[in-house]
Amino acid sequence: MLLTITLLVLIGGLSAIIGSIVGIGGGIIIVPTMVYLGVEHGLLHNITTQVAIGTSSVILIVTGLSSSLGYLKTKQVDIKNGSIFLFGLLPGSLLGSFISRYLTFESFNLYFGIFLIFVAILLMVRNKIKPFKIFDKPKYEKTYVDAKGKTYHYSVPPLFAFITTFLIGILTGLFGIGGGALMTPLMLIVFRFPPHVAVGTSMMMIFFSSVMSSIG
Repeated sequence: MLLTITLLVLIGGLSAIIGSIVGIGGGIIIVPTMVYLGVEHGLLHNITTQVAIGTSSVILIVTGLSSSLGYLKTKQVDIKNGSIFLFGLLPGSLLGSFISRYLTFESFNLYFGIFLIFVAILLMVRNKIKPFKIFDKPKYEKTYVDAKGKTYHYSVPPLFAFITTFLIGILTGLFGIGGGALMTPLMLIVFRFPPHVAVGTSMMMIFFSSVMSSIG
């Protein structure tokens, strides 16, 4: 029992620290670690794939809320565009959490493994990809000036934002990862968000999507 509690605290603490810094939430660390230690090696009692996903969602609620409050204080959360993203992310995560009930251990390992490979590649190359300019729409453009005086211009077309975040939401609920691992690169590369605003806005969305996944 003591070993289980210690391992869970370590997993939660490390994933929260790493996740909040880079805006991925930590679910991408929590779920595979719990499955590996619990299902594969029996070090965590009564852990199934579904329990790991549900536990991750609950942890991400706390991580997302605390990080969001910190970023809000420094005005690094785009509430307006974050709300647009949530219109797609929330129903998607609810659908994903429903689908996750029917995943077997073997199928979860396969799909999550493929997903992790994709995310790993995305995170490695995201700083090398120049932001797209196809969504430069004056109608939706926002301007942000960071602490160093650098000015950013970015825009979020609502329809495209809804479609992409709905798909990301499905993966969020399916794997219990919070969605930050995909949302942060999406905001940086496609919508050209300022880096700190992308991370802060991502943490806000992780909070709400994790609440929805937990309900589902």
